[in-house]
Parts: sequence; structure tokens; C-alpha cells
Amino acid sequence: MSNGLWLVRYINPIEYVVTPFAFGLRQEESVPPGVADWVEALPFRIGLDEVIQRGSSTVKDPNGGYITKTAMQRSPDADGVVWNLQGQEFDLRTEVNRLPKETALMFRFTLNAPWVVQESKAAASKLVPEAATGIQQAEAMISMSGIPLDAILQGLYGGITFALCLNQDVNWALPVPGGIEVPQMGLVLMVDDPEGVLHQTLLQRIQAQIPGPLQPSEETVSNVKVHRFNGLPLPLKIMPQFASFNNRLVVTTDSLWMDQMIANVSGEVPSPLLSQLEGIEDTRAHQAWVVGGALQEVASDILDSTLEKVRGLNEDIIPEGFAEKLLPDFLDFYPNVGLIYQGETLSTSIIHHKRAMPSSTGGAQSAMVAPAVVGMLAAIAVPSFTKARENAQQAQCMHQLRQIDSAKQMWAIENGQPDTATPTWEDLMPYLTGKPECPMGGTYEIGAVGEPPSSSILGPLR
Repeated sequence: MSNGLWLVRYINPIEYVVTPFAFGLRQEESVPPGVADWVEALPFRIGLDEVIQRGSSTVKDPNGGYITKTAMQRSPDADGVVWNLQGQEFDLRTEVNRLPKETALMFRFTLNAPWVVQESKAAASKLVPEAATGIQQAEAMISMSGIPLDAILQGLYGGITFALCLNQDVNWALPVPGGIEVPQMGLVLMVDDPEGVLHQTLLQRIQAQIPGPLQPSEETVSNVKVHRFNGLPLPLKIMPQFASFNNRLVVTTDSLWMDQMIANVSGEVPSPLLSQLEGIEDTRAHQAWVVGGALQEVASDILDSTLEKVRGLNEDIIPEGFAEKLLPDFLDFYPNVGLIYQGETLSTSIIHHKRAMPSSTGGAQSAMVAPAVVGMLAAIAVPSFTKARENAQQAQCMHQLRQIDSAKQMWAIENGQPDTATPTWEDLMPYLTGKPECPMGGTYEIGAVGEPPSSSILGPLR
């Protein structure tokens, strides 16, 4: 319907791939009939055909960069696989505040692992009846081995956080020819463990399998027991340690990160990484990531150092200025913030990106292309200047009507409005970079959701 937002009855593309495959399985005598039936039903079991409509909107962030929001509405009774995979909801701001202040990259995800296991067992038993016995035997072996499968599944449901930390006050020399210095790096892993089962199991396994001289020491930090490995023969002075607090098993590679997190267990000290979230109001999520500016700086320094050493061997291998041109484009291409949230009937994703994406930059491109076209036409033939300007203005007018239509459809999706509803300009402002002004001096009429917006000069969007 428009460049900025598409509103469609979703067509399931997987069906066109799976159906011929299922037909081929039916021709094989060695394949049980139930397998072909299951494969043929797979596209509909996934749940993509339960999408009613979807839309996308991009606005410029006043703090810099762009924010793109995509919404996907599904039927109220949707029960496909993709709608059941999400685990427990979390707030991204809260999660970021729990991490060390030197965090340069974090990623958190949740997975409805208990449901996945249950569905997998049911599917396996249905396809191959003999599989039920094998599944029971496997579960018995897991139980006898002492692996807390239920706690692991619940940990995945509650959420797992990975974080990369960079301590720029301390440098490491990487073990590579010529040596390259980088800031001290650290890793943080957090797994939901409300009963402490994963923490206790990890401690018991370590005590049973690691020789005495390498056993971790136990220290108490602000009433939290921390187990630290001091004697492991690891490079770069890495000191793995683990503890249990905030209803989570926490593992880090240095006391710096662990002690910071314990000291800020309440999250009262704001994280520098929160600055990446300034333009995003709703930070509820089931999956999310945040990338800080420090990571780009370090990556740029490492690449520069590497290229300099390569040039020292052969100046012709890599031309001068290669890193300066390539790296910023490469790193800026990826969103520095991303959130995926699944509501009862509406799934949304929000990404913050430094540069306008090709699929969402029609306005910026039109604003630059139209004057260029007019200028070229004027240079070629002065008499055609007026006509060229009119064409450019008409194109810009139509583009702005598409933006209005995109914002209108996005507003309807997010607020559950029918096709007969008519939003105001105030309603559409969250989805526009500003109120559009007709370049031809006319006015715009928003109209109802189910109708195209119109211009007083050119008429309705076409």
C-alpha cells in the first residue's frame, strides 16, 4: 500500500516449498504415511498463515539515528509455533542496569523451552510410535546423571543474558605475531535460577571433578558467596567465577565485573549503556540486544593495528584509507539496539540504527533526488525547468501521502482501530518525522483507515 508500511493478507511462502516435498515423501514406500502428513501440515503449524496484517514505520530519533518499529497482528486464536516460542517478558532498561558499567555489548533472550520439549516429544511419538520408549529412556539417563533438566528448561524460559565488557583502563597484548593491544575483555553470563538449582549443581560438579589445587576459593562480597578460580592455567589473566544473586546464576571472567554487579544488585546506579535507549519509550521485550559505542571504537582500533602490521609486510596488499572507509560503514549498518516483544495478539520489533535503511528512507532519498533531477533538467533545457519542477513537486506530494498512509495504518494496528476510524494529526505524530507540508501549497486530508489520504491539488493517493 505504501513504501514505508505494507498492509497485507499474509501469504505463507513455506507452503510452496513443503507441499511438493511432502508429495515426494508419499511416493516413498519406506516412509510412514504419518511422516508425510506431518510435513504437509508443517507450514500451517508454524503459524505464519495466522498473521492478519503487518506494518512498519521509521522516524528520526532527535538524539541521532533512526528508530524503525514493525508490528504484526495475528488472529486472537492463533496457536502456531512462532507464537509459543517466547519465554518470560523482561524490561530491557532493568537488565542493562544490572550489568557492569564497562558493558559494551549485551544480548538477552528467552525461550519457552518446556513447551518446545513437550511439543517435540509429542511430534516424535506421533511420527514414530517407537520413539516414545526411546524418549523415556533418554529422560531416565538424564535424571540418573544428575543433570537438572527441569531447571535448565526453566532457566531458558526465564531468560539468559550474555554481555561483553571492555575495561579501557587495562590493556591486554593479544598472543599474535607482532602483538596487538586491546582493552581488558570480560564476559558475563546470567541464567534465571530462582531455586538455586543450577548454581548448586555447578558447584557440586566442580568439587567432584576438578583437582584440589585448582578448586575455586569462596569469598563473601556484600553477603553474596562468590566462588573464584585463582589457579587455573588460563591466558590473559582470566579468573572465572560464579555466584547466585537476584535469583540468577551469574558467571563472569573477572572479579571486576562480579563485584560491580553485586554492589549494584538493586540497579540504582545507572549504566552508561542506557544512553543507547534514550529514544525508545517502551522497553518491554522477549529478546533484545544493545551495542555501545566503545565496541565500535575498539573494533576500529584493532582493525587499524592489524592493517598497519599487514602493510608493514607488503604495502600493496591493502590500500591506504581502506579501514577508514570500510569499517564505519560496516559497523553502522547493524542496529545498535533491538527489541522483540510479543503481546497477546500483536508482535512488535523495534530497532535503533545509525543510518537510514534503504527500505525506510524514501523521504530522505526523495528530498535529495528531486532537486537533483530538477537541476539537471534545467541545465539541459531551460524551457523544461518549470515542467520538471512540477513533476518533482508532484512526486514529493505523492511520497508524503504514502508516509501519511503508512502512519495511519501503523496507528490502526497498534491501537486496534477499525477501517472506519479516522486518526488526527496528533495521533500520527509518533509515526512521522513532522507534519507533512504540501510542496505545491495544498493541504492533506488524512481520511479513514480504510481510505487513502488525499491532496487538495492531486486528489487521493494512487
